[in-house]
Amino acid sequence: MDASDSISDETPASEAFIDEATRFLMKESSAGGPTLHEHLTQVLLKLIVERPDDANSQFENISLSLRQLPTSVLEEAAAASKAAEIEAGEEEVKEEVADAPPVPPLPIEVARATLAAWCQSHKHLFPNPPIPEPEDGEEPEEEPEEEDPQIAGLVSNVLDDASLWQSAGVGFGDEQTFRLFRSLQILAGREGEECTLNFWGKIHAKNGSYFIAHALTEQTTTPDPLEINDETEEKDGFKLPGIKEFDAEGIDGPNKYTYWASLDPNGDKTSWTKLPHVTPEQIKVARYHRRYFTGDLAAPVSCFPPLPGGTEAHLLRAVIAEITADCHLNLSGMLEPD
Repeated sequence: MDASDSISDETPASEAFIDEATRFLMKESSAGGPTLHEHLTQVLLKLIVERPDDANSQFENISLSLRQLPTSVLEEAAAASKAAEIEAGEEEVKEEVADAPPVPPLPIEVARATLAAWCQSHKHLFPNPPIPEPEDGEEPEEEPEEEDPQIAGLVSNVLDDASLWQSAGVGFGDEQTFRLFRSLQILAGREGEECTLNFWGKIHAKNGSYFIAHALTEQTTTPDPLEINDETEEKDGFKLPGIKEFDAEGIDGPNKYTYWASLDPNGDKTSWTKLPHVTPEQIKVARYHRRYFTGDLAAPVSCFPPLPGGTEAHLLRAVIAEITADCHLNLSGMLEPD
């Protein structure tokens, strides 16, 4: 066995050893100043930049000269070196982007079909037809002023709220915000004139995001969506536990508001889905689980302990109840024990 073999066998080359050696070199000095790792980096950088004739004999002199420099000068040099590395990396990224092949444009037929499909799915947001243009020699017909029959309820001013969201750095964009506002107006119109609908928020899912709206339960015209069913159902191979009857506080407590969810609030009757009322057992079980929403309200939720109802709609409603309760403030002195 020669000397090189003995050295390679005795020298640990594992990643753990390299990490441990790097941490050792980066330990802060008791006297202050740069670490040994930083000092060696500066010495090697100076050697590479200046390239002296006898670099080996000049190593100690360069190390001593760098140690005698003020700390502020070394920090400025390190910052300049780091900025140069960042700039070089940005230039490489720009070159890669410039060398990338251009994205081919969509064929005109595909673009027109996509636009037509989008307009067809969102035509419910603009139910009023345009005024027909008069023919030559005819006077224009005045359209009678009629209230939009689909807009009867009240809706919180989402457009004004959006400006506050933008000041906090969040929002959906002007187009999405206006479409959401129109969709909420149509939904409130279907619930009746006394219904005041508010936008609750947005919950992300793997296949889209849930837009959530809510209104007071006593103002809604549709029946209670909670279905009492103590029998266990089976769907897609999963057993969905039933919902047992419970003693609730009526429309007080977590079911004070009724909630709707939509993946695409385009104004269609099927775009908003009313979520079932929540039970105390569902809230209790939901606290034990952490999972991503799929974007399908009918998707089964397999978990233990089992979730009463067993679908994503029930889990989403329980999560909404938890978030709503956590966001309520009870000012000191407002309530007194009975």
